[in-house]
Amino acid sequence: MNRLLIFFLIIFSLCSCSKESGVDTSLDSGYNFFPIHDIGTTYIYEVDRIFYNNQGKETEHLVTYERNVVIESTKGGDNLGSYREEIWESNTGQEPWLYKENMVSETNELQAICSKSGNRIIKLAFPVSEGKSWDGLALMNDVTGQIINGESIDFYKDWDFKILGYENFESYNDVLTVQQANHENAIERRYSIEKYAMDIGLVYKEQQILDTQCLLECNDQNWEEKAHHGVILKKRLISIN
Repeated sequence: MNRLLIFFLIIFSLCSCSKESGVDTSLDSGYNFFPIHDIGTTYIYEVDRIFYNNQGKETEHLVTYERNVVIESTKGGDNLGSYREEIWESNTGQEPWLYKENMVSETNELQAICSKSGNRIIKLAFPVSEGKSWDGLALMNDVTGQIINGESIDFYKDWDFKILGYENFESYNDVLTVQQANHENAIERRYSIEKYAMDIGLVYKEQQILDTQCLLECNDQNWEEKAHHGVILKKRLISIN
């Protein structure tokens, strides 16, 4: 038999065997960075926030804890599907936990979507790759404003989603970093990143959503010093079971 023909037959046979053996394609696509969790899975995050009020004359530093508990889960092949979780909040990380809201997360072949407080954000686009970008707010309603400490701010202005790449982060290996926003001008700062660990999901989040009216006199100041309104947030996973 022709050697070239034999070569193609071998390749075809190997490919066929791989498909029949149920090889997990989610690793190549990146689905495992946004896994579908089982009922009862509980995540606890530490949430560190600094609020700016009264034209920057007042700041409030608040550390709270967020407990996410999966109450519904539907999982298909390649770790695709959806789950619903209840979000509870505590000032100490212990009882009492106060109910805050529900959140639904879903993963399909093209994207991972998070729905909360009436907003739907496309967190990831598949397959994942360094430099990949997408419109993460394509499913949002037209209202991008949020209320922070009683004042409205254009929270999602100039957001532009992009995968920055992979890194080792704290105790996690091959963490995927997604930049959701990184834009500023003389009076606005919009910065948001999220980090996802394989088979775990979100392990870290950082945001600076800030406005100021301090212009020439604040040229030498950083945003933490010159902000008049908004929030700086750092959210970190501290336990999962």
